[in-house]
Amino acid sequence: LNKFYWHISLLALLLSDSPDNIYFLKNVLKIGKVNKIKFDFNKGNYSHYKSNAALQLIEILAKKTEYEIDEFKETLELLYDVNSIYKYLYLAYTPRSSKILNDITILFNSNLTLKELSEGEKKLLLIKAALEFAGQEDSLFILDEPDAHVHLNNKEQIIKSFEPYKNNRQIVITTHSPTITQAIQDENVYMLIAGKIEDRNRQEIIEEITGEFWNKHQQNSFLAAKKPIVLLVEGKHDKEHLTNAIKNLKSEFSSLHFDVFSLGGESKIAPFLRGLYEGNLADGKLFIAMYDNDKAGVDAINKGGFEKEVDNCGYRKLLSDKLEHNNFFGFLLPKPTGHVEDCTIENFYDMQKFKAAYEEAFIKETGFNSSKSIDAIADNITVNAKSNLSVSSSTFVVGDFSRFKEVFKIIDNIYKQFKVVPKLKAKATAATPEKPTTAKASAKPLAKPTKGKTPKTTVKKAIIIKAKAYTEEEHLENASPAIAKLYSEFRDEIVKLSKEMKVSPKKIRISFETGGKIVTDISILKKSLKLWINLKKGELKDSKNIARDVSEIGHWGNGDYEITIENNKNIKFIMSLIKQAIV
Repeated sequence: LNKFYWHISLLALLLSDSPDNIYFLKNVLKIGKVNKIKFDFNKGNYSHYKSNAALQLIEILAKKTEYEIDEFKETLELLYDVNSIYKYLYLAYTPRSSKILNDITILFNSNLTLKELSEGEKKLLLIKAALEFAGQEDSLFILDEPDAHVHLNNKEQIIKSFEPYKNNRQIVITTHSPTITQAIQDENVYMLIAGKIEDRNRQEIIEEITGEFWNKHQQNSFLAAKKPIVLLVEGKHDKEHLTNAIKNLKSEFSSLHFDVFSLGGESKIAPFLRGLYEGNLADGKLFIAMYDNDKAGVDAINKGGFEKEVDNCGYRKLLSDKLEHNNFFGFLLPKPTGHVEDCTIENFYDMQKFKAAYEEAFIKETGFNSSKSIDAIADNITVNAKSNLSVSSSTFVVGDFSRFKEVFKIIDNIYKQFKVVPKLKAKATAATPEKPTTAKASAKPLAKPTKGKTPKTTVKKAIIIKAKAYTEEEHLENASPAIAKLYSEFRDEIVKLSKEMKVSPKKIRISFETGGKIVTDISILKKSLKLWINLKKGELKDSKNIARDVSEIGHWGNGDYEITIENNKNIKFIMSLIKQAIV
């Protein structure tokens, strides 16, 4: 079932007399009055159907194009049950080129249509219809991440929708959501890593899929935050540098009081901020997102739902919708004077500071023998240098933080103009940037700790995700020497395809990115490589037909094409396929 069957699903539920279905329509979808049901029939295709029940149903309905709901029920109730109506409408609508039913329009409440329902409500509608009408008691229902792009408030509702069927349906779902995982009973939660079920308790699973940030101590830290400004940043080093900088510059920014939380990447900030926004948070705080001034940061803030910058103020307000909040903002790190390249927090120090940190990292890296590639060694040195600089910053003096003044001026300017934040009615749920890792589980936010007192707060639920950093060496640990060599050959050829090609190891796969886009992914197995090409179905020109279409099945990589590689026989041809995905 997919988005093409929303209308059939809703119509079948409207015809049902089941108390559970009536409750679902009224309280979950908020549908009260049904005004009209309109049909668009394609009589020219009747000849493509043999004389069967689907055609007979359509011929009965086609006597009119509009129905009142009671009139519609009277027309069919003596001839068909609801399950049959659902299946026959499905058959009449499904063939792309020969369907005899083009469309159904249902007008409800104040002449609203299905377009006015949220994505979460539409997903709940499909799940309900699948369980109620599409399957039988011996059916197996498989839902691949049904909670994806669903607001946190509706994630728990997905699990609640299973309740009436738990004794007569078999349901398997995959998810990255701690909310979903927490909502399912312990004995029904499993963790799948690299094709194997891991024996973990629920708390371990939740901490694995959320990453190290959202353990119970850090969750309490967020809920107990008292300062008027909450600053959301990409990484833990951002937090450490800002904390040390404000300590040293406090005399100049005495009115500036903020808590800093790192979310583990630029892509996770906007979804979390939007979740707080839509959760109608009622604590009068100012939420400010800070992004690195590089391509990833610029893309993230541009796509994050922020308004355009006004009058070169340096910051941007989160785009308003039907809610009118005035306490959600974002900004890019201001580049220091004379700086023209990408800018991260480390660029706010004199380069002698970073040089010292880099030299220390270089000495430690070269102090032992390693089988790592030169690129891997260079990457490690850079990562360790940033970590060294972060640690050293706690010993720096006031003058070392002079460039941070521009950052604090932006935050202070936002605070001074918008510190009077309207108190909003508590409704309280903060959404989460789901899907931080590829560990799949099934869960609601973490339970309160049993020891100690939890400070009172109007934030009822909040999830923050931080992804772990992975290396190519970790991916190669279980590979045979032959597969490791094969990966090295493909890696080298892929990198040659673009001067800007970046190798980015994830948990289950290794991504290759250029031009701001992942063009291919590789997963290293014991006896082969799995490679995915990031093109949509129908976009790849594959004369040898070696790529498999995986657009309709679950897979780890980006894109709709998968290639299993056991040798380097087709390496040149595969490179020509990957090249098609490079913009």
